[in-house]
Amino acid sequence: MFVGSLKVDLFLPSVTSLKDKRKIIQSMKAQLKNKFNISISEENNNNLWQKTTIGISCITCSHRDTMSILNSVFDFILKHSEVEIINKEINVY
Repeated sequence: MFVGSLKVDLFLPSVTSLKDKRKIIQSMKAQLKNKFNISISEENNNNLWQKTTIGISCITCSHRDTMSILNSVFDFILKHSEVEIINKEINVY
Protein backbone atom coordinates (compact mmCIF):
# COMPACT_ATOMS: atom_id res chain seq x y z
CA MET A 1 0.00 0.00 0.00
CA PHE A 2 1.29 3.46 -0.93
CA VAL A 3 0.09 6.78 0.47
CA GLY A 4 0.68 9.88 -1.60
CA SER A 5 0.35 13.50 -0.63
CA LEU A 6 0.33 16.65 -2.71
CA LYS A 7 0.61 20.09 -1.16
CA VAL A 8 -0.10 23.03 -3.46
CA ASP A 9 0.24 26.73 -2.62
CA LEU A 10 -2.16 28.76 -4.74
CA PHE A 11 -2.58 32.41 -5.65
CA LEU A 12 -6.02 33.65 -6.72
CA PRO A 13 -5.42 36.94 -8.59
CA SER A 14 -9.04 37.73 -9.46
CA VAL A 15 -10.42 37.28 -5.92
CA THR A 16 -11.55 40.39 -4.04
CA SER A 17 -13.03 38.83 -0.89
CA LEU A 18 -13.00 35.71 1.27
CA LYS A 19 -16.43 34.86 -0.13
CA ASP A 20 -15.03 34.80 -3.69
CA LYS A 21 -12.10 32.67 -2.53
CA ARG A 22 -14.33 30.13 -0.78
CA LYS A 23 -16.55 29.84 -3.84
CA ILE A 24 -13.60 29.06 -6.13
CA ILE A 25 -11.85 26.70 -3.72
CA GLN A 26 -15.02 24.78 -2.78
CA SER A 27 -15.88 24.32 -6.46
CA MET A 28 -12.38 23.12 -7.29
CA LYS A 29 -12.33 20.75 -4.30
CA ALA A 30 -15.67 19.21 -5.32
CA GLN A 31 -14.50 18.71 -8.91
CA LEU A 32 -11.25 17.08 -7.76
CA LYS A 33 -13.03 14.75 -5.31
CA ASN A 34 -15.52 13.64 -7.95
CA LYS A 35 -12.97 13.17 -10.72
CA PHE A 36 -10.11 11.51 -8.81
CA ASN A 37 -11.64 10.03 -5.61
CA ILE A 38 -9.08 11.73 -3.35
CA SER A 39 -9.10 13.42 0.04
CA ILE A 40 -8.58 17.17 -0.08
CA SER A 41 -8.56 20.03 2.42
CA GLU A 42 -7.58 23.66 2.68
CA GLU A 43 -4.63 23.84 5.04
CA ASN A 44 -3.25 27.35 5.50
CA ASN A 45 -4.00 30.99 4.84
CA ASN A 46 -7.72 30.61 5.57
CA ASN A 47 -8.06 34.31 6.33
CA LEU A 48 -6.03 35.58 3.37
CA TRP A 49 -8.24 36.22 0.38
CA GLN A 50 -5.72 35.73 -2.45
CA LYS A 51 -3.58 32.87 -1.12
CA THR A 52 -4.31 29.36 0.06
CA THR A 53 -2.69 25.98 0.50
CA ILE A 54 -4.52 22.78 -0.30
CA GLY A 55 -3.51 19.29 0.75
CA ILE A 56 -4.43 16.21 -1.25
CA SER A 57 -3.92 12.56 -0.40
CA CYS A 58 -4.58 9.20 -2.02
CA ILE A 59 -3.90 5.54 -1.29
CA THR A 60 -3.10 3.02 -4.02
CA CYS A 61 -1.48 -0.38 -4.50
CA SER A 62 1.60 0.86 -6.39
CA HIS A 63 4.01 3.75 -6.37
CA ARG A 64 3.38 4.33 -10.08
CA ASP A 65 -0.40 4.60 -9.60
CA THR A 66 0.05 7.02 -6.70
CA MET A 67 2.32 9.28 -8.74
CA SER A 68 -0.02 9.07 -11.72
CA ILE A 69 -3.03 10.20 -9.67
CA LEU A 70 -1.14 13.03 -7.97
CA ASN A 71 0.30 14.26 -11.27
CA SER A 72 -3.16 14.15 -12.86
CA VAL A 73 -4.57 16.16 -9.96
CA PHE A 74 -1.76 18.69 -10.33
CA ASP A 75 -2.41 18.97 -14.10
CA PHE A 76 -6.11 19.54 -13.38
CA ILE A 77 -5.25 22.36 -10.96
CA LEU A 78 -2.82 23.84 -13.51
CA LYS A 79 -5.64 24.07 -16.05
CA HIS A 80 -7.97 25.82 -13.60
CA SER A 81 -8.18 29.37 -14.93
CA GLU A 82 -8.83 31.17 -11.64
CA VAL A 83 -5.74 29.97 -9.74
CA GLU A 84 -2.00 30.25 -10.17
CA ILE A 85 0.39 27.77 -8.59
CA ILE A 86 3.07 29.20 -6.32
CA ASN A 87 4.61 25.94 -5.13
CA LYS A 88 3.97 22.19 -5.07
CA GLU A 89 5.28 19.31 -2.99
CA ILE A 90 4.67 15.62 -3.71
CA ASN A 91 5.48 12.80 -1.28
CA VAL A 92 4.84 9.07 -1.54
CA TYR A 93 5.22 6.73 1.44
